This record gives sequence, structure tokens and C-alpha cells, in this order.
Amino acid sequence: MHVCMLVGYFIRKLLKLVIFALGGVLSFLMYLQYQGLIIVNMDKIQNIADKVITSTPNSISAISQADGQFNIVPYSIGDLAIPFTG
Repeated sequence: MHVCMLVGYFIRKLLKLVIFALGGVLSFLMYLQYQGLIIVNMDKIQNIADKVITSTPNSISAISQADGQFNIVPYSIGDLAIPFTG
């Protein structure tokens, strides 16, 4: 039981770090676009983000233990603690 909690905690912290890094990269790209050094196709970025958001709820599940048996519980997008809108 404690191992599952530690793994979940690690995954949650790792996911937050990845999202933070991705936000930094996108912010840097927007800054470079503002300076006129590069041209960013925001439509492609939006399409990729839409694909990730629509496919994420289908692939995320958790393992819960009830009555001594392990069950796989799928999450919906509303159950996630990550703000996907911005």
C-alpha cells in the first residue's frame, strides 16, 4: 500500500516538473516570436495540444484496492488536478 502511494506521489511530482518545463519552453518560443527572431505556427501547437487533451483521459487509469482485490479505475478529465485550459 505504501509503495503505491510513493509511486503515485513520484509520478505526480514528475508530471508537474514536465508541465513546468513545457511551459517554460513555450514561453521562450513566444518571446522569440515577439522579438521577431522566429515564426511560430500557433495552429500546429493548438492541434497538438488538442490531440493530447483528448487522448489523455482515455489512457489514464489508477489501481485501487477494495476488499483485498485490485481494480483499475479510469479517470475522467474532470478528475485530474491539472489545469488543461488556459
